[in-house]
Parts: sequence; C-alpha cells; structure tokens
Amino acid sequence: MLNVSKNSAVRPEVVLPGKRICLIDDDEDQLVILRRLLMKSRAKIESFRSPLMALDKIRENPPDIIVLDIMMPDCDGWAFYEELRQQESLAEVPVLFVSCLLNARNAPFMRDEHLCDSLPKPVRKDELFTKLVGLLEN
Repeated sequence: MLNVSKNSAVRPEVVLPGKRICLIDDDEDQLVILRRLLMKSRAKIESFRSPLMALDKIRENPPDIIVLDIMMPDCDGWAFYEELRQQESLAEVPVLFVSCLLNARNAPFMRDEHLCDSLPKPVRKDELFTKLVGLLEN
C-alpha cells in the first residue's frame, strides 16, 4: 500500500519504487516527456509506440499500471482498453488515459473508476503522480 495522504505533496521517489509502469503512446516525444517526469520515481518504466506490441509483452508480465494515449494509428486507446478488460490476467490492471482528446463525450467510457482515470495533455508532473498514486492505492 502506498502511504500518501491526500493533502500532502506527492514525492515520486517515495511512492513508486519498484512499481512497473507501462507507457503506450505512438508519439516518441510524448514517451520521452513521460519518462522524464517519472525519472525520479524509482519505478520500472517500459514504453511502447504500438499498443499491439505492448499487449503481447504485458500479457507475459503484467505491469502495475498502464499510462495510455487514446489516438494511435494501429489501435486506439479505447480499443486497447477494451481488449485489456477481456484478458483475465490484465482485467484488473489500472489504466491512466493521457490525451488531448479527453472531454465530456469520453467521460461515460470511464466507468471503471477504481481501474481508470484520465489526464489531459500536456501532462503536469504533480497531476501525473497524484493520479498514479490514486489508481495504485485502489
């Protein structure tokens, strides 16, 4: 269990050591930004530019959490999320959607509140860690 109160500042080096985080975004620049934001977290970071390549890898060894873009060419984030929920070994892995496409129209998709959350791009470090901690604590 992560020991962080809701009113305290989230210190990345304290809350994520040893956690496995899978980043999925077709934009290499976004992956670089996310890796930099997570650099001091002491988490184990694995990144993929293709959701299909990520799915094969995470089936073998599920991460603690997935940070997922929505709009990607070979498989969008929504379809990937639905596929995750169909896989018994991955059905309970929390997902943090990170996209410039998040709006009220997409909100109904976020029905699995304890397994799913979202952040708009550009991502702010404090918001990223707050959301990651919140999902990992559930």
